[in-house]
Amino acid sequence: DLAGAFDAEQIERKPLTTLTPGLIDERPTVLLLDETLRRLLGAPGVRSAADSGAVVVALGTAGEADLPADLPGAEVLSAFLAYPAGKRQLFTALKAGYREAAARLEAGRSRAEVAVRSREITELTRIGVALSTERNYDVLLGMILSEARRITQSDGGSLYLVEGRDTPNPKLRFKLIQNDTLPNAGFVEFTMPIDHASLSGYVCSTGEPLVIDDVYFLPPDVEYSFNRSMDERNRYRSKSMATVPMKNHKEEVIGALQLINRKRDPGARLVSPEDIAAQVIPFSRRAVEIVSALAGQAAVSIENSLLYEDIE
Repeated sequence: DLAGAFDAEQIERKPLTTLTPGLIDERPTVLLLDETLRRLLGAPGVRSAADSGAVVVALGTAGEADLPADLPGAEVLSAFLAYPAGKRQLFTALKAGYREAAARLEAGRSRAEVAVRSREITELTRIGVALSTERNYDVLLGMILSEARRITQSDGGSLYLVEGRDTPNPKLRFKLIQNDTLPNAGFVEFTMPIDHASLSGYVCSTGEPLVIDDVYFLPPDVEYSFNRSMDERNRYRSKSMATVPMKNHKEEVIGALQLINRKRDPGARLVSPEDIAAQVIPFSRRAVEIVSALAGQAAVSIENSLLYEDIE
């Protein structure tokens, strides 16, 4: 007889036969513990539901005017409704439970975000130290691209360097390429203009990151285009892409990092359209922020390495 009342309040219901991973999802959840669920879940199941973020409200059975001493998981209850519980009393308990569950969920997300940010800062510090101590120029460039790909879970990436910054006509050199799916892809260094025609040229001329969810479907009004020749030669499919400028301590652009195909599973290889559809995801704003911070460290390390070579 409560089904109509639940529908009127737009409360989604899920019948439980057991608690399985994912049953209590990333939304505020209240577990109504009736007599059937008491027997089915027992104290361990009730505690597991509470640990998963659910607020537990127990419904008393006939003759239970107060909280029974042997109620399973009594220590994690948020409310107990003595028998018989009216609709008004039930919905008041549910609404309070939802507010508590939402507060728990938000607190958990905040704690998780703080932990993630702390790990990111620690990781960037470690990378910065590693880059600052590497004196071999070619090894340094490879390390920069590898670390940028690793922290963003990117399948591939390229590194571009500005040449002739003090001349009237500087160029952009395509210096390095890496790809997990195509470890032996052919590559030849070349230079290109620093203008708005290419993605890397656009980033180096504007000094701003460029994030694209699918480079095969660019808006018709943009100045830049994506060159598919490498994809066609290697039967590859570039999709999500993030290109960020490398700026030195003077805010001068000395090059760019280009990351291709961010993956759900860092170890996956993208050898078929099905792999692309299942694995490739867009670059999030946070991922771009992290790789931009790394790009700044990389720019300083590159200039220091060149200065060290000059001194040598």
